[in-house]
Amino acid sequence: MTSEVHLSITVTDENDNPPEFEQTTYWSSVGEDAAPGQYVTTVRASSRDTGVNAQISYTIQAGNDKDRFTVEEETGETALQQLGNYVH
Repeated sequence: MTSEVHLSITVTDENDNPPEFEQTTYWSSVGEDAAPGQYVTTVRASSRDTGVNAQISYTIQAGNDKDRFTVEEETGETALQQLGNYVH
């Protein structure tokens, strides 16, 4: 049995050059028996700006209605935050 959850992760960078994700789509799978804290994937973006203007932060903007996932603001590492029934 499988199910999918689509997350929208936004990169915040307020200056001249918008950040760009290294990939347009990131795919990962998590087993039903996965424990909270289980690593899911790492999203990465970069900016053509320099210095403090090149600093990037990550947040989940959509697809996480039940707060099942978390993204580390500075690294983009995404993890399972809580268990749940993933079948829609």
